[in-house]
Amino acid sequence: MNYLYHKVPEDIKGNFLMPLNSLKKKYPSIYNKKVKKYEGRETLFNLKFPILNCLWNDVIHLTTVDPKKLKKALMKAGSPKRKTSKWFKIDPRILNKSITIVNLYKIRNLSNEKNYVSFQIKDLNKYDKISPRTKAYFREEFSAGRKPMLFHFIPHILYKGKINIKDCEIIKV
Repeated sequence: MNYLYHKVPEDIKGNFLMPLNSLKKKYPSIYNKKVKKYEGRETLFNLKFPILNCLWNDVIHLTTVDPKKLKKALMKAGSPKRKTSKWFKIDPRILNKSITIVNLYKIRNLSNEKNYVSFQIKDLNKYDKISPRTKAYFREEFSAGRKPMLFHFIPHILYKGKINIKDCEIIKV
């Protein structure tokens, strides 16, 4: 079975992963730390997902790419030695399909409905690859001395809700 993954936040509180806008209301100090990683990309906060009819920061962004594969691709692309990180391994069956979509990252305009399909567990194996386009992007960013975005051009599973992580396995990579 394919799983979904989300990096374990160092400052997580409680038993739920929450979208940024939910964090803003419940844990404003944590929210203020989290949004710093989007400096220079603040326009994302205004991006609306057409199918879910919500903002970019109203969803939890998940991946089907095993973090071990991701780390291997980053190292091969020239990443400096990476410290060990923790990831939630999430059973996709716990998600409510009616508030979950897949961003295929087909075209650059993230507001375009053509980028999105409904969430189907049987299709998850289609999204667990790191494309040559992503690997080239990693190499480009490292060779220019920049830190790449980890999931650029990789399909995202977008969940408009909170996820109970109490019983999720945590893997170290």
